[in-house]
Amino acid sequence: HPRVRLQVDESVSWMRGADDLVRARIGGLNPYSVPLAGAPWAGWLADDYAAAQASVHVRVAGEHEVGALVDAVALGDLDRTGGAAARPAVLAGLGLFADLRWKNSQVDLRGGWSPTAHPGNAAGGFTLFAAYGGAWSR
Repeated sequence: HPRVRLQVDESVSWMRGADDLVRARIGGLNPYSVPLAGAPWAGWLADDYAAAQASVHVRVAGEHEVGALVDAVALGDLDRTGGAAARPAVLAGLGLFADLRWKNSQVDLRGGWSPTAHPGNAAGGFTLFAAYGGAWSR
């Protein structure tokens, strides 16, 4: 349908001998990390991971879109202990978003919840993200 689209974003990393400067940042809903709705930004630093985000975008008017997303991240070493003590984990999150566009401006609003990103917290965790972008014209 011309008003609905499915978007899938995937990433994988496998590193050896990495330090915290090059490890991937996992968590949050911003474009500067591996997304995980409901998790704090850069809640984990990871050498080895596989991640996917699927989102359904519905164009409601003009260029404005709203939708829902689901994130999943498989970590090879959740606690970053290395070697035989490595504990793998799968983390997941659900979210809603709105991408609102006017001529030279865009507002991006995202919110999410994760039942797995906050161990010991029965309510899970929530995150919010907002961004504005604009261009000047002569």
